[in-house]
Amino acid sequence: MHKETTRNKGSERLEIESIDALQLSVFGQATFPLFDKVYFTAGLRYEYISKTLKSHYRKPRFDTEATLDESGYDTDADWNALLPKATLSWNAGKKVMGYASVGRRGYMAGGLNAYENDKDRTKFDEQTSMDYEVGTKTQWFDNRLSFNLDLFYMDIKDIHVYSKHARALSLCGFKCRTSP
Repeated sequence: MHKETTRNKGSERLEIESIDALQLSVFGQATFPLFDKVYFTAGLRYEYISKTLKSHYRKPRFDTEATLDESGYDTDADWNALLPKATLSWNAGKKVMGYASVGRRGYMAGGLNAYENDKDRTKFDEQTSMDYEVGTKTQWFDNRLSFNLDLFYMDIKDIHVYSKHARALSLCGFKCRTSP
C-alpha cells in the first residue's frame, strides 16, 4: 500500500490514497535430447497480476484554497499471460555450445496511471515482445575464461514509455560477454 500527495499544475492536487498489487506466477522447463549433442528445451510461464488504485483529485482556488472541483475514483484491473519459450542447443564440444531461441515472448503487465483524472483512461495495456536469439557459449584456458556471443531481435508491442504516440519498437543487436 502506498500514499502520497502530489501538486500538479498550479495548485491542483492529486492524492493517491493507495496502490495495491498482487502478482502470482508459475514456471516450468524441461530439456529433451533430440540427437547426439542436440537438445530441445521448452519452458512455459503463467503470470497473473492484479492492481488497485484509489485516488482523489482536488482543484482549490488559488487565493482562498476553497475547493473549485473535486473528484475521486477507485479502479482495478487484472492481466494474465501464458509465456512460452523454446530453445534448440548443440554441444559442439565439451567447451562450446551453440543455441537458437525462437519465439520467446517477453511480457510486462499493464498498469494504472494515477495521474489521469478520467477513470476510464487510467488503465494501460501490457507490453509484449517476441524475442529471437542465436548465440554461442564457450570456455577457454581450463575454464578460466568464458566467451559468449549473442545476436538478438526483439519486436516490442505497446511499449511502456511516457508518450501518447509510442506503440511499438523493434530492436536488433548483439552481446559479447567475457569473464575470467
